[in-house]
Amino acid sequence: MTSSIRRVRSLLLSRYYLGALVLGAGCVAVASRHLVYPYLSWNRDEPVYLWQADLLRSGQLTSTDGGFPALFQPWLSAHHDGRFFSQYPLGWPSAIAVGGAVGWQDLTLVIASVLAVLGAYALTTEVTRRREVAAVTATLFLCSPIFAVQGGVFLTYLFATGLGCCFAAGLLRGVRLPSKSALFASGACLGLLVATRTFDAVVWAVAVGGYIALVERHRWRELMRLLPPFLAGVVPLVALQLLHNWSTTGSPTQFAITVADPLDRFGFGDRRLMPRLDPVDYTPGVAAKGTLKHLFFLPWFLVGAHVGGLVAILGAWWERRRAGTGLLVVLCLAFPIAYFPFWGIHISSLTTRISGPIYYIPAYVPICALLSLGLVAIARRRPAALLVTIAAIVTVTVPVAVGRLGLNRQLSRVQNAWARTAEEIPDGSIVAVSPSPYLLYLAPEGISRPDRPGRLTYVTDESPTLVEFLERSRRRAFVLRPTVPAGELAPSEHTRPFGVEAVPLEVVSGPTLDLDVKAVSPATGVMVVDVTVDETRRWSAPVRRVRAGESTTVQVLMGSNSRLSGRAGVAIGDAPATVDVTVGFGRTATAARSAPRVRYRVLLDGGDMLRALSQGRTYRPVEAALTKGELRWTDGVPSEDVEFDISQKVSAGG
Repeated sequence: MTSSIRRVRSLLLSRYYLGALVLGAGCVAVASRHLVYPYLSWNRDEPVYLWQADLLRSGQLTSTDGGFPALFQPWLSAHHDGRFFSQYPLGWPSAIAVGGAVGWQDLTLVIASVLAVLGAYALTTEVTRRREVAAVTATLFLCSPIFAVQGGVFLTYLFATGLGCCFAAGLLRGVRLPSKSALFASGACLGLLVATRTFDAVVWAVAVGGYIALVERHRWRELMRLLPPFLAGVVPLVALQLLHNWSTTGSPTQFAITVADPLDRFGFGDRRLMPRLDPVDYTPGVAAKGTLKHLFFLPWFLVGAHVGGLVAILGAWWERRRAGTGLLVVLCLAFPIAYFPFWGIHISSLTTRISGPIYYIPAYVPICALLSLGLVAIARRRPAALLVTIAAIVTVTVPVAVGRLGLNRQLSRVQNAWARTAEEIPDGSIVAVSPSPYLLYLAPEGISRPDRPGRLTYVTDESPTLVEFLERSRRRAFVLRPTVPAGELAPSEHTRPFGVEAVPLEVVSGPTLDLDVKAVSPATGVMVVDVTVDETRRWSAPVRRVRAGESTTVQVLMGSNSRLSGRAGVAIGDAPATVDVTVGFGRTATAARSAPRVRYRVLLDGGDMLRALSQGRTYRPVEAALTKGELRWTDGVPSEDVEFDISQKVSAGG
């Protein structure tokens, strides 16, 4: 057994082993990209990064709104002076742009994965001063499910983890030797990290810098003399990001994320990703729940799962007196503590069992380092127990990895329904993605740049300015919508394949317009139809008595005050408007209004001639809310028991 351990140690110290790790990291990235995420991941940050990289490749930082900002705004983007720009900094999109420029976009994923493995190796080498432990750490990190889950997606997490590890390793080495070149490289890594994941850069700097300042406090004068080469590496890249801020937001110190939505920030209170979404009340209790959920699922994505976590804890205890173990423990705790007041913990906790605790990914490297120390200690204390431990780690890792990768593969394949249906739409058409408050929010390929038209022009169906846009373009138009309610599209282990239909979309015009509401009554009672214009002005059609199973039609007449001429109907002004028609049934009118059945939203444009879209958006009441006496709506598929048809009112002359 002792001779076998010596042979393994010799292999780990071989330069060929490090080369094999680099090759393995690249292969995992490419395999994950094409086998697990053939149609991108469920995470809609991914197409935003690709859109930003496309802008950079064309030499632009921003994209025009085409005069219709509500129709063309991409998900997670800011709008300023008629231009859109991503809420994210420059680092990662620039790396994606490089991969696209050479004609192999997977190159960016390979670089990120290789950087993460080399960073783990370098950091562990510098902390433990044992290259065999560093080789085991890099191997364990590479074999952790989190690596494959994140290695095939165009997200920042592995890239940022590699940069953070290289920063820490360079800073530790530069202080120890001292080495100006190591300090310069460390500063450059930190500067690039600022331009990739700014808050992660702060966490790394505070954790590693604070540790060095504490341990080397007797050398503070010497440390001050080491600052210039470090600053020479970090300042230019930070300055570049500040210039990017200045160019997009108008202020060097204002990052785009706060322009996209000022509520998307650290701290407690109302928080939100984008202005057209409902805010979330982020409280310390919500933060604690999200943090605990992240910590609960963290072992799922670690090599060996809970077995690996237990060995890591033992490694930290057995090696507690060794220099550097304290820093590993600090790095394990730094990210959960630092991200506690960030409301993204709540959002990401909703999907942490799918893609892992994404904000804690840097912590996997020190955990793997402690796990390596634990395995080495076991080999030293009880060599025979090492084989049992490794067998347990492999036995636990394989089914967990297969399950998480299989789930992500399923979610990637499911969302291809958007692209399949879009392929059937004629070239040059306008496609309104519904229900979508922003481009890329639902269909990951549904991006349009007004300054560079593609095969299809994608727009949202949120704003009534869509009516004017369709009339101006005079092109064929379709509405692209799923065949299941929007709530069933959310990523989870229960998400099932869904269909997407392309329905022709036209502009119906006339001096007045009829909206026919045809409904089948579920029970004897009354039917109520309430109309709301721009969520403020309200009008109700006469209450109609119905019988169970009876098909009833109610006409809602829409037009200007002069056109209605005293007839019952809803008056639309000259400006674009949103009209919501709510249908309810009940024993009384009050009961029908308190438990409505369906809502239909119509987009109109007023003036001398009233114009409306032939297809509207259907909403269903949230049943769970209704049982509590609350009324909330969710996007749903067109109703089978309530039909809406909008047409020109031919009989309304003058």
